[in-house]
Amino acid sequence: MGRIVTILLLTVFLGTACTTKFAKIMKSKDYEYKYKMAEQYYANKKYPEALRLFEDIFPYLKGSQRYEDMYYKYAYSYFYIRDYLNAENMFKSFVENFPASTRTQDCEYMRAFCYFKQSPKVELDQTNTTKTMGLMQAFISTHPTSPRVKEATEIIDLCREKLERKEFLSAELYYNLGFYKAAAIAFSNVADNFPDSKKSDEYKVLMIKSYYKYAEMSYEDKQKERYEKVLSECNEFAERFTDSKFLEEVNKYKTQTLNILKKTGKMSKLRRQMSANTASVVETKSLISIKEKTGNLYESIAIIARRANQINISLREELHNKLEEFASHTDSLEEIHENKEQIEISRAYEKMPNPAILATTEFMEGKVYHRKNLDTDLFR
Repeated sequence: MGRIVTILLLTVFLGTACTTKFAKIMKSKDYEYKYKMAEQYYANKKYPEALRLFEDIFPYLKGSQRYEDMYYKYAYSYFYIRDYLNAENMFKSFVENFPASTRTQDCEYMRAFCYFKQSPKVELDQTNTTKTMGLMQAFISTHPTSPRVKEATEIIDLCREKLERKEFLSAELYYNLGFYKAAAIAFSNVADNFPDSKKSDEYKVLMIKSYYKYAEMSYEDKQKERYEKVLSECNEFAERFTDSKFLEEVNKYKTQTLNILKKTGKMSKLRRQMSANTASVVETKSLISIKEKTGNLYESIAIIARRANQINISLREELHNKLEEFASHTDSLEEIHENKEQIEISRAYEKMPNPAILATTEFMEGKVYHRKNLDTDLFR
């Protein structure tokens, strides 16, 4: 226990002695001595002390032959203590003050590298990342034979990957929030902004998924146009990424889209004819007008009832046939999408006017053919 106390006291004493020594150096009026101690602190990697001494003797050395060397070490002192903001500013000032120096090339690189060190994590603002890329590219263009060109190129690639990742995360956020149109545009922008990316095909697939979801959630009168957009993107993917691992998935979306467009285009003639200009709500009809069609009210009602039964049977069979096309005995992603299509088709038929209303409208417009059986006339 006594040994530990002794060590602690010794440490405190040495620290106090060092502080006292540095304070004496700072109070000294001998600038040559200060310069010598600043160099010593810098060589011993005690950069905070070196910085304070360099700042103090700046006016004394300005214009001398040692000024450039001190300025250079002053900039690096900031870099070594990880004060990249001040380091960048000092490296920039060095290039401006000593353009003919042999160290200018190094300071140009270090200025760009300081911006790289200030580049934050991908979720934050990437202004410094963009500046890094610009300065590194300028360095490569200005000094194409520099041994640091390879490092500069690698840093540019890292920055580009970070910017690509940020744009991808933004697009993914739109998708997860259900903003599928915005997501599709954002994924498209990622693919366009980074055409050489190894993930170009993945971005294209995500764009197709987003457009498909957008079409799926659209109003019925907008779906055809938006599904055609999905189909166009699927075709473009197949032409551009012939060997992609996502090709099978894209083909599934293409097949689903074609089936939907086919069903949309094949809306039955019967449904179109019956729904046209027919109100879906019950309207009051004149019994006199109904009776005038046959001369007998009950005969007219019987004809309307038989026609309503025919329409009901036809629509039921048609709906049944459409839903039969979705029959599947396997659980798959495709089946899930088809079940949604089943619901949409069922809802479309539910919105149609009631068969009795359709039959009455046809009868009043003279579109129902009927004849009397004179031998078994039940209405006379």
